[in-house]
Amino acid sequence: MNLAYYPFQLITTKPSEVTVIDTASPKVLTDLIEALRNDLDKVVLSNDQLEPQEIRKASLWIGDPMLELDLDKLFQRLIYKRMELLIENQRLVELIDQ
Repeated sequence: MNLAYYPFQLITTKPSEVTVIDTASPKVLTDLIEALRNDLDKVVLSNDQLEPQEIRKASLWIGDPMLELDLDKLFQRLIYKRMELLIENQRLVELIDQ
């Protein structure tokens, strides 16, 4: 994926990897946050062929995980599935019954 914010250089990301964008400019930070939260035109997200993508469908905006997102709720289902694979059936029944 590519993230374009004019007049800065293109930011290239890799699928399924966390991308952290650091800036010292409050204006740039505000524009990026608004665009990623609300799908505004200031930032354009494109695939590897440079075809524009809808930001909400092509990315997961977390922002500051401590302030903006309930990480427990986001990853709870995945954690439960992983636990089912790792825990013996009898122990899983004991955990559920508690």
